[in-house]
Amino acid sequence: MGILIAAAIGTLASLLFIGGHLAWRSAPAERRILIILVLVQLPMSPLEFFGIRIPLDAVLESWSLDPGIRRLITFISRPVIEESIKLWPLLLPFVWKTTTPQNRVWRALAIGLGFGIGEIWLLAENVFRNDPATANMALWNLAGFINERVMVCLIHGALTAVALHQVGAGFLIAVILHLAGNLPFYLREVSAFGISDQKWAWFLSAWVVWYFFSMWALVWLMAGGDFHLIWLLFGDVTCPHCGAVYPRATINWSLRVIHHDHCPRCRARNEN
Repeated sequence: MGILIAAAIGTLASLLFIGGHLAWRSAPAERRILIILVLVQLPMSPLEFFGIRIPLDAVLESWSLDPGIRRLITFISRPVIEESIKLWPLLLPFVWKTTTPQNRVWRALAIGLGFGIGEIWLLAENVFRNDPATANMALWNLAGFINERVMVCLIHGALTAVALHQVGAGFLIAVILHLAGNLPFYLREVSAFGISDQKWAWFLSAWVVWYFFSMWALVWLMAGGDFHLIWLLFGDVTCPHCGAVYPRATINWSLRVIHHDHCPRCRARNEN
């Protein structure tokens, strides 16, 4: 029962962390659509697993392919399938007709939240059915599962936000980022570089945390935030024309300079 309790805690934490932020940042009229997006995505991970992944694995096995080739095909195909499935709500007219650059990040997070929660329970059910020793672990021994699942809920949303950012190219970038996130796990599976399992376990734990914060930063940028690294490194600018002091320019997700690349007082353009 421990794994089921852990799944419930992971679900609640994801709803509070991501869902709470969505409720706070969105307008009341938008919250109804966000709730719908979460709900319609809940069954998609199990449907993808039982309706696509298992049949595809059976087909690949029937082809008597080399195990290494089969692993490589699986590694490449799963991100493509998942990122495609997460976009299906765009087929709903009331979704695609009302999705704008201002709300697409929040809708992507709602989609990722629903998909991620479904994935939590899919994994918990698999462990409960196939691995009784893990399923009955004490709750504190399953803290890693809870933390990872909460992080993955946000990661799913971040990748969907990338896919929605630009038709075609955005989807391709999302798949590449998904592949990059899964790459260390694939390398461990094929015993790359002769690294021991203990070292791989340490590296993968650090990788998940780093990847999570990278995706979090990406969401922040796409939502209109900016990094102040340039300002932290080089400080303010003093206008040589009027002597005004103002922050150096920073760069946002669209790679456009924001804040001031010219003096806010005399409007003279300065080299920052």
